Amino acid sequence: MNLGLENSLSGAARLRNADPKIAIKLLDGLVAVPMIDKRTGQIISISGNSVQVMDMEDYKTFEAPMPDDAELKASLSSGNEVEYWSVLGRNMIVRRKG
Repeated sequence: MNLGLENSLSGAARLRNADPKIAIKLLDGLVAVPMIDKRTGQIISISGNSVQVMDMEDYKTFEAPMPDDAELKASLSSGNEVEYWSVLGRNMIVRRKG
């Protein structure tokens, strides 16, 4: 049976033989997965491509970039509650609540 080795972008090695079956084996057991903190906030103000948001749990304020989605962007205004995600130290508005 002829086995070939291919590298994939995910860090796994693929073993391929003459059969149409493909086996995938991880080279190392560690896979980096970013932690996503999903939270709720209230829009304080909008200025250009920046949105000032207050977290509804601890009342801290921060600035987040205006979302790229045109429909979401059009529905945002001061006082709206939004769901935002905090990923790798960056905050992004995902959707409008209510």
